Amino acid sequence: MSRPVIICVDDEQFVLTSLKAELKDELGDHYIIETAEGGEEAYQVVQELYAENIDIPVIIADYIMPDLKGDELLRLVHEICPKTLKVMLTGQANAEAVGNAVNTARLYRYISKPWDGNDLKLTVREAIKSYYQEKKLDEQNLELKALNKNLEQKVLERTSELEAALQNLKSAQSKLIQVEKMATLGKLVAGVAHELNNPIGAVSSAADSLERCATKLNLLLQQSQDIEELKQNSVYQRCTTILQESNKTVQSATNRLSALVKNLKRFARLDGAEFEKVNLHQALDNVLMLIRHEWADHIKVEKQYDPVPEIYAFPDQINQALMSLLLFSIQSMPQGGSILLETRAESGPDMQEHVSIKIKDSGEHLSSQELANLFDPNFSSHGSRMTMGLELSHVYFIVTHHRGSIDIGNRPGQGRCVTLHMPVLADEYRSLTT
Repeated sequence: MSRPVIICVDDEQFVLTSLKAELKDELGDHYIIETAEGGEEAYQVVQELYAENIDIPVIIADYIMPDLKGDELLRLVHEICPKTLKVMLTGQANAEAVGNAVNTARLYRYISKPWDGNDLKLTVREAIKSYYQEKKLDEQNLELKALNKNLEQKVLERTSELEAALQNLKSAQSKLIQVEKMATLGKLVAGVAHELNNPIGAVSSAADSLERCATKLNLLLQQSQDIEELKQNSVYQRCTTILQESNKTVQSATNRLSALVKNLKRFARLDGAEFEKVNLHQALDNVLMLIRHEWADHIKVEKQYDPVPEIYAFPDQINQALMSLLLFSIQSMPQGGSILLETRAESGPDMQEHVSIKIKDSGEHLSSQELANLFDPNFSSHGSRMTMGLELSHVYFIVTHHRGSIDIGNRPGQGRCVTLHMPVLADEYRSLTT
């Protein structure tokens, strides 16, 4: 590697000889002392050294020179080698010349002629030290920039990996919820089939009564010649009464069948991927009707619905979550009990409008271990999966995915309480569709 060069510039040869001797004595063989008898020659030397990538820590220039003054030379050198330390050594420079060198060439030091040898040597030594300190700092900055760039690239790559993993997790969660939904529907249909038996049986019985009454009335009409006499006939009167009652039975049963089918279609809706307004009261009532066979004969359900706004949500996911939470309470009371449903509009911790849903039951208290693990996968208060509906871990995912919160705890001496807080309009709710 080539040794660094110190350049001395003066139009007097004896000055250059003296400078070279003093600097050689001070710096030894570590540096090359190059001289130039004028500004143009010095500028050419600087260009050549720069082209060869040789360090020029210091240039010492006289001010008064016939071809190129010192301040102008230092300005040109600064354009090529801005890191080189510039020293002006002259006895004739005025304040304007020194100011120009300071402003345009970052003049390091001005030394008057005749110079003090020790002062000159110390100045050059300190200038060389400053040059290499700045050079080292520049190299460290370049290394740091390279490390930062590399780090930024790694962060971008890692962020991309994490985003892809998050998307995969969301996709897996959504697919799992859909699988659970289909499994729930299979079990739900069996329960709804039981619910359908009663109205279907009523319609069948009414149809039989209607047929028998129609046969009897037809026979009476054939045997009677007098309408008024027919109306007084006890068989006629009994048949007309049965017809009216059977008609009411058929209407009631068909309404019941229609409601069951309508609620089942709402729960199993194929357009549930749409993010839209959801009436929570209607959702609770629909789910209660669908799982009526799970509670109607041994659990009393009461409602205290306050006026609450509709919320923006995925309807099918909300239905699934509410069904699982209701079943969580129902299945804790196999011998019977009560459930109180409460709704209320309130402000959430983020000061936005929320709707709270409380499901209070008279079931047995949960142990501390159960409370700690309720939202873990494959856990239920019975030590196994619920017979119908999602695991509570999936319910937790649905609720938090909607920017809501859920809490399950014991009520002192009264049973348990599930509290659900759902924002009316979640922050950045459109991002939920992705």
